[in-house]
Amino acid sequence: MRRIDLLIDEARHETDNTQFTDETGIQTSEFLRWANSAQTRILSLIQQAHPDLFQRSSEIAVVQNQEEYSIPSKTFLGTRVQMVEYSKSGQTRDYYPLKKGNLHERVNGPAGDPAFYIRFSKKVLIQPAPQNTGKLRLITQLALPRLDTRRATVLSSALTSDTITSLNFDPSLNIDQEEIQNEGYICIVDKDGNILMEAIPVESIDMTTGLVTVYSGFTFQSGETIPVGSFAVLGSYSSTHSDLPDVAERYVVDFMCWKLEKRDANSASQEISQELKDQEDDIVSSFGIPDDDVSYVTVLDCQYLDYDENY
Repeated sequence: MRRIDLLIDEARHETDNTQFTDETGIQTSEFLRWANSAQTRILSLIQQAHPDLFQRSSEIAVVQNQEEYSIPSKTFLGTRVQMVEYSKSGQTRDYYPLKKGNLHERVNGPAGDPAFYIRFSKKVLIQPAPQNTGKLRLITQLALPRLDTRRATVLSSALTSDTITSLNFDPSLNIDQEEIQNEGYICIVDKDGNILMEAIPVESIDMTTGLVTVYSGFTFQSGETIPVGSFAVLGSYSSTHSDLPDVAERYVVDFMCWKLEKRDANSASQEISQELKDQEDDIVSSFGIPDDDVSYVTVLDCQYLDYDENY
């Protein structure tokens, strides 16, 4: 999809709301709220109908005798777990699936080799608690980054292996200082909205020099970076571009138009509402058959299959 500010401009033109100031007219913050509502709505419908479309694989180190593990961040609703596997050695070839259990089956006895898991709020309980270390591999439904506009442009930065030594925004370009400091967190994205560093806690910004003071103790993940010319967006997990497919772009624009017309008590809102419903049905249906390959019977126990021993 295109950058969110371009979609907002399109919605403004379609509803004749191009004239606005900081005190008058429809603010961009409202369009952003509507756009994020649209993304959440259509993603929820897609996930309900086709739960295997937006997925993420995460590995978690297992602690001996510990049964409780947090579901990874960026999981849809923080709870949507599709599969849990355990590897006693931690090696990929030794993963085996754990069955899904019920809270009434919780094992309170000694540790052992895990056989099933229980989803407990935003955690999983491994049953029985593992008597060895190793790894868990969770397949979860993916939450999408929140949509936001560019709030500042990176002028310079200096990084150590896992911390930010210095970060400067370009003071000759727009810096949304108040919004950034109120939000408290920013992400750094490239021109295409790819997240380069996330969840940076911002303490203050010097508007004269563009110097950003980051709260002490912050460490970034391996591979993250802040190149010159990249952009800051509000939030701990945000982007300027939606990860939804292009087929949903029209829906996001029309959703913003609908919210605006509805707010103004315009009769056109009912017509747009029906169009949105038709688009929702069409978008969800378009994911019905993602491929035409043959689907075979699922094999859960591979011990009798003729795998090469060194596979």
